[in-house]
Order: sequence, then structure tokens, then C-alpha cells
Amino acid sequence: MGKDRKDKESQQDDPEKDTTGISFVEEEAIFSETNENLEWERPFADTGRGTLPILTPAEHKIHNPVYDPSQMGWRNAFTSARVHYLIAGGLAGAGARILTHPFDRARTAMQLSTPKDPRFLNIVTTFRTFLDQQGKRSFFRGLDISLLRIMPEIALKFAIYEEVKKWFVANRTKKAGKQATFQERFLAGAAAGFVSHMATYPIWVVQTRLAAQRPPGSEFSGIRDAFRKIYLNEGPRSFYRGLLVSLTVMAPAMGLDLAIYGRLKKLYKNYFRKHGHPPAYALLLCGTVSSCLAHLIIYPLLLPRIRLQAKDPHAMQIQTTEKNLLGYLVDLYKKDGLRKGLYRGLTPSLIKVVPAVSISYVLYEKINWYLKQFQTTEKSTNKSTHG
Repeated sequence: MGKDRKDKESQQDDPEKDTTGISFVEEEAIFSETNENLEWERPFADTGRGTLPILTPAEHKIHNPVYDPSQMGWRNAFTSARVHYLIAGGLAGAGARILTHPFDRARTAMQLSTPKDPRFLNIVTTFRTFLDQQGKRSFFRGLDISLLRIMPEIALKFAIYEEVKKWFVANRTKKAGKQATFQERFLAGAAAGFVSHMATYPIWVVQTRLAAQRPPGSEFSGIRDAFRKIYLNEGPRSFYRGLLVSLTVMAPAMGLDLAIYGRLKKLYKNYFRKHGHPPAYALLLCGTVSSCLAHLIIYPLLLPRIRLQAKDPHAMQIQTTEKNLLGYLVDLYKKDGLRKGLYRGLTPSLIKVVPAVSISYVLYEKINWYLKQFQTTEKSTNKSTHG
């Protein structure tokens, strides 16, 4: 009894000593398999053949040095949820843009022309002008720079939207539920629109300047030439001309669009009592309604942005103290009215934007769903193989 009491007292006095005779050494765990330098809070056990960490069963699963090769390197990167958002968003934006690019050209041409120009009175005369002056290939002129802009913009939009929405839900109380509210979706969409639009805005400017050439090719021969000449002749700040006005429009527009889309999806699931992934026609309908409503509300603010990018002398007054955005819109309404002024080019814009946004929603949802299914299938295959 006395000997056991002495052993217990010596163990309490010397915490670095165990009854099994294994001494503990504070060291760093360096795994050559992953080339990672891991800091461990607990000591290591010196077994005489090297040092091993003392782990609980749960910790052993997390810090097990035996790794599945399929979950390392580039394979692991492409199975990340964030990468799924980027891939699905980029492909969705590219597909929607290719299908709706002719209407985008018509909208830009009508917005930059005067109301009395007979060549661009409506979408029919605009398409006829394209066909007569430039041929059939002119309908897809500028598609390269359009894809260069839209793919990273849509990819960033969806990725940031999903991450910010998850952050809102994760920081709420349990009683509030696991789904984002309309306000949270709006804020997440506005943040996504702000970041994605600001990141790709210089390409917006170059695209608008290329489309505003009369005749085509008179000022710039291509994308590289446009970037070079604008930079040399007008300076780097010209790539961000009208950015404040554009962000004032695009951030709330994307927030409103995504918030309405999310609410419509939720209503569809609740009304039809359906679980799982909604069908394509339901996503298309939700995207059409949300993009149409958001576009009708925001459209008058799009006109000053387009004309600022094209260096319209009247719109350029917005960037000075001569006139603000509201004053410019009031003058435009007094001069040309509602239909030919504030909502000029609305028809081709709706024909282009509404299908583009709704198609991008459908493609994004489907591609993201297939990527998740592929990841789940691959994980189950790896477990059965290594098990």
C-alpha cells in the first residue's frame, strides 16, 4: 500500500511520466505523405521507436496519416463545394450568353441610338440593320469578349451568393430555421453582384465601346486593340468610368433577382409538397418571373450606365457636379418620355435578359446537382475500394 501511494504521489508530481513507462516529448508532427507541418496541442508518446501522438478515436480519424490518394491534390480541389459553384456558374453563364447574344447586341444598339434613328426604332429594324450592313455573322459579333466577361462574373456571383447565404444561416439561432430569409438572400445577392460586377467592369467598358463603333472597326480592330488604345489615350481610370452608377444599379438588381428566385422556389416546394431538386421547368419559370420583375424595376437606371461607358456627353455630366443620376433621369423623361426615354430598348433587353438569367439558373442548378452526385458516387466507390 505504501509503495502504491508513493507511485501515485510521484505521478502527480511529475505529469510528464506515465505508469506504463512511456515518456512524453513535446514535438511537431511532420507527415512526409502530405508535406504538412501540424501543430499538436497534446504531447507525443516516446515508444522507443519514435514518437506517436496520443489520440482519442475521434481524433485518430481526423489526423490519421493514411490518406486516400483520390482526396489529395487537384482531385480534392475539384470536389470542393466552392469549386462546384464556380464551375457551374461559369458554364451556366456561357450557355445562356451564347443563346441570347443577338438580343444583347440589339439592346445595346438601341440604347446608344437616338429615338428618331430609323435604323434602330425597334428590334425588327435593328436586326434588319445588322443583316443589311454587316451580314449574318454580325449577330454574334463580340461574343468572344462577352464570354470573357460573363463567365467569371456569373461564376463569382453564384459562388459568393452561396457562401454569404451559408454564413447568414450558420450565424442564426436554431429557432430561426435552416433556410435563408428573403432579406438574407437579398443581402447575399447584393454582395455577390457588387463583387462580381466590380471585378469584371473593365471588360464591360471595352465591350460597350466595341459595340458603340459606327461603323464597326472604325476605332478599334479588336479586344486587345481596344484595351491598349483606351489605356494609352484615356488612362487606366477610363476602365472604371461609370462604376459607381453601375454598382448602384447592379448590386440591388442581383440581390432582388436572387431573393425573388429563392422565394419562388420555396413557394413551389411548399405548394406542391415536393422534396429534393425541382424540375427544370419549375426552375425556368421561377427564374423568368424573378428576372422580369427585377429588370422592370431597375431598367431606367441601366441607361445612364451604358451611355457613360460609351462616353455620351450628356451622361458624362453625371460624373461631374453639373448633374446627378436623378437629374439626368428627370431630363431624359422630359425630353423623350417614358417609352422612348427611360424604357428605350426594353423589349430586346427583356428578350435577352429574362431568358439569359432564367436559363443560367436552370443550368447552374442542374450542373451543380450533377457535380454533387458525381462527388457522392466517387466517394462511395473509394470507400468500397479502400474498405
